[in-house]
Amino acid sequence: MAEIGGPGLGGALVQLVGAPFALLVDAVSYLASALGVSAVRKREKPVRIDPAPLRSQASEGFRFTFSSPYLRATLGEAASYNLCWQIVLPILTLFAVKELDMSPGTLGLVLSVGAVGALLGAAFTDRLAHRVGLGRTLVIAAVIGDLAPLLLPVAHRGTWAAPLLAVAFFVQGFGITACNVHTMTIRQTVTPERLLGRTNAAYLFVALGMKPVGSLLGGWLGTHLGLRGALVVGTVGLLSTSLFLILSPLRTVRTLDSVRPEPPEEVRAAAPTSTP
Repeated sequence: MAEIGGPGLGGALVQLVGAPFALLVDAVSYLASALGVSAVRKREKPVRIDPAPLRSQASEGFRFTFSSPYLRATLGEAASYNLCWQIVLPILTLFAVKELDMSPGTLGLVLSVGAVGALLGAAFTDRLAHRVGLGRTLVIAAVIGDLAPLLLPVAHRGTWAAPLLAVAFFVQGFGITACNVHTMTIRQTVTPERLLGRTNAAYLFVALGMKPVGSLLGGWLGTHLGLRGALVVGTVGLLSTSLFLILSPLRTVRTLDSVRPEPPEEVRAAAPTSTP
């Protein structure tokens, strides 16, 4: 919900009072987050510290992540998507403003439409999974989210530029969010509770680690191929990301109960024999 209003407000502020003041407002807004976190008063149970060295804990997280066919598939999709989408993001604003002659306010509204699509994707993805199956929902949502950005590089300056980008972001937001809701649930379902922290750390290290790589690549491509050429490379590259799901066992999964495999042998052997 916040993402629906945020881009539009940001674009309006840039257009009305300039980018420096808009950044200042954005920075101050983080105080609300800090105040919200500081207001939490719930006392949690003490965490039992694992005496194993940090390196072995991290290795255990990576081993489990790459030994699970479900986690390998979702991680491959997430990492490749982040790489290709980050090629697009650094040059998207330049492309919209310079090539399409969009004002900051218009661009903000276009991005807000994408957030509306994400909200609807989160709202309806569970119903879709119950109707057509979890695996099919993952694949369909991922493919939809991958196809929509292809509209970005074909946009040209004129009346239809903003509506075309709005449609692209709306459909992409719907598809990617519908996919992410289930992939995050699958990650938490297949991972033993004892390994949730270290597996999540390993997963995010790879998935989010692709973002700076993609950003650097996007800047380099924009410099050498031009803004539109870099958009073509990034958006066409997105078409490959859903293959990780299509070629995995997740494609045939009907319900979440089907993705509860036994943990690998080394993980079972290391698991505690009693509940802490």
